[in-house]
Amino acid sequence: GIKLQYPRMVVSDPHVHERRSMARMREVEALLAKLEAARTAYGVKTLIITGDMFDRNSPVSIRSIVTIGNALRKFDECVILVGNHDTPVRNPGSTSVIDIFGLMGLHVISKTTVVGTDVFIPYYDVMPDTGVA
Repeated sequence: GIKLQYPRMVVSDPHVHERRSMARMREVEALLAKLEAARTAYGVKTLIITGDMFDRNSPVSIRSIVTIGNALRKFDECVILVGNHDTPVRNPGSTSVIDIFGLMGLHVISKTTVVGTDVFIPYYDVMPDTGVA
């Protein structure tokens, strides 16, 4: 289960994509390098990504997914909150690219989840006991 160990680092909106040019992937590689530097310098144990890991729920190469996943697995714990760009809205029964990170051992939160005193609410979810979407 999710422990949310300290120290923690919070990052939002990486928006990984592979359209048109590799410029955006270079930005992602730079972000991964920053995350690794911060992990090492500050002893960060838990990384929390607050959504929009991907720019769209569109094809991303397996190589990129594995590269990103392996970088995120260097943290003792990585929690990824599913954002609106990570969700296959038009076909909710289909698998999202972000689900692969769950298969790699990272925590992917796709429904409202409470961990201790922290509440994680993904973009597309109904809050339990409220009916509020």
